[in-house]
Amino acid sequence: MDRFLRIAIPSMFVGIALALLYAVFSASSKGSNRDPVAKFAVGTLTKLDTSDRGAAAPVAPFVDAAGNSVTFQAFDGQVVLVNYWATWCGPCEREMPSLASLQSARGADAFKVIELSAQQAR
Repeated sequence: MDRFLRIAIPSMFVGIALALLYAVFSASSKGSNRDPVAKFAVGTLTKLDTSDRGAAAPVAPFVDAAGNSVTFQAFDGQVVLVNYWATWCGPCEREMPSLASLQSARGADAFKVIELSAQQAR
C-alpha cells in the first residue's frame, strides 16, 4: 500500500497541474471565441467582425431573376445566405452549382440562397 501511495499521490498532482494548464491555455487561445458564428472562421476569416450580426438588412432593392424589385425585408424571419459574384469571376461561376445544390438540399421557407451579381464596371 505504501508503494501505491508513493506513485498515486504525485500522479494525482501532475494530473491536476496538467488539467489547470489546459484550462488556462484553452481559455486564452483564439479557439475560445464564444460567438457561435465566429468559431467556424479559420485562416484570415478569424478577423471577421460579427458584432453587428442580427442587425437589420439594408433596405436597398435588388432585381431578382424574374426582373422583380426585391428587398431583404421580403426574407424576414429566414436564414439568408447572400453570395456576391460577378460574371467575369471564374471561381464565382464554378461555385454556382454548389450553391444551387445547397438551396435544393436545405432550402425551404426558413432558408434561402440569394446570388447577387455585380456588373463589371467599364
